[in-house]
Amino acid sequence: MEKKQCPRCKTLIEPMPILYGLPGPEMVLGAQAGKIRLGGCTVEPESADYVCPECDAALPWVRQPGDDDGIEDDALGAYWPGDAGASPRQ
Repeated sequence: MEKKQCPRCKTLIEPMPILYGLPGPEMVLGAQAGKIRLGGCTVEPESADYVCPECDAALPWVRQPGDDDGIEDDALGAYWPGDAGASPRQ
């Protein structure tokens, strides 16, 4: 994903994806490595898809399947809030 300016801290960042669901070992390792943020098991309509790695602000950008953020759409046994049939956002 291309760098964007965080609306809160104004830093130019690569938004960190938030994964939801019960974390498996790969998700835990990804979070420990700082590649993803664990979002918990419950996804609400207002749940963020990305977080600023500098100030921890929830970011307004919504992830779309196929986004180039380094995480495969079905990676790590989790789902994305924007996926069909997987989210209360629909």
